[in-house]
Amino acid sequence: MKRLFRVLILPLLLGNAAAWVSFPKQPQTSTAILPFLESARKLGPVGTFRSMKDQDDVLSAAKQLSGSDPRPADVPLQGVHRLVYSGAPGASSGKLFGKVAGQVTQTFVNSTHFINAVEWGPLKIELLARRQRKNAKQLDVFFEETTIRVFGQPVSSKRLPGTSGGSWKYLWVGVVEEGSNRKLVRVMETPSLFVLEHVLDDNK
Repeated sequence: MKRLFRVLILPLLLGNAAAWVSFPKQPQTSTAILPFLESARKLGPVGTFRSMKDQDDVLSAAKQLSGSDPRPADVPLQGVHRLVYSGAPGASSGKLFGKVAGQVTQTFVNSTHFINAVEWGPLKIELLARRQRKNAKQLDVFFEETTIRVFGQPVSSKRLPGTSGGSWKYLWVGVVEEGSNRKLVRVMETPSLFVLEHVLDDNK
């Protein structure tokens, strides 16, 4: 269990944190975000599976994005957000061992708490965390509990102090239209680059 925590859970704690958000109704799409998203999606969630040049290129492109919400840390979040791309070297990108990777999601529970999860087959590792606004473009995140589930059933749980965690800043946040879908897209540094998307249901 101690080795599992060190190899799988600890990297998740250090890399992948998010905020609670209600999103704007109108698209806030810059001309650069759509080709950026396409490039990030081609690389896949685990950037470390790609060349250093590919990783450097997507990071450089992220830092040049414009047209974001002017106060991205105040944009409300809800529902399930899926990882599009991550430059993180550990399990927060979904990487477990070798070329094996799980699916990474962030599920927003309420206005303060969310769950980061890595899922691979019957195994699911969850991290419960809360966020705290630092400024208009940055959030601090505090980790409170980890849970390991197998076939949906909890097999291990560990409470955390809730006084430590991580900090990340938004590079771009806004609503984009891809085909028939409207998505809330977040591009942020944790300090590794993360790109996440959430399909909006405008009828809600």
